[in-house]
Amino acid sequence: PAEASRGLPRTVLAAVADRDKPAAVQILTGLADLGFTLYASEATARALAEAGLAVQPVDITNHQAEELVAARRVGLVINTTSGGRRAGTNGFRLRRAAAEARVPCLTSLDTARALLQVLCAIARGDVVPPAPLAGPAPM
Repeated sequence: PAEASRGLPRTVLAAVADRDKPAAVQILTGLADLGFTLYASEATARALAEAGLAVQPVDITNHQAEELVAARRVGLVINTTSGGRRAGTNGFRLRRAAAEARVPCLTSLDTARALLQVLCAIARGDVVPPAPLAGPAPM
């Protein structure tokens, strides 16, 4: 498991919209199985704990999550929006903190699932071939 995340963050902070929680639980279970430590917003942490995962709840309303990210105690943020992209929302501030601290931030569970698949392949010792590019754009 340690080899699966060589050079990648081993601590994840997740704050996902209610509609995304079932899929996020599956993805975060996989990351936990690979040895990642989980932090989550209080609502997301409840869903993870109900699924039997060890998770540290973080209050995203009082800037605690942003401080963890800014201090680089979190190496990966998974944050899905609940519809709005207004400046000043908890999610917006979390994503901005990740960008400012240069911490990877995934806003799509499809991307998080793809990352998990690659990390699992690496953990198994599989070689992950690069995906073919679409080719040059038409002129």
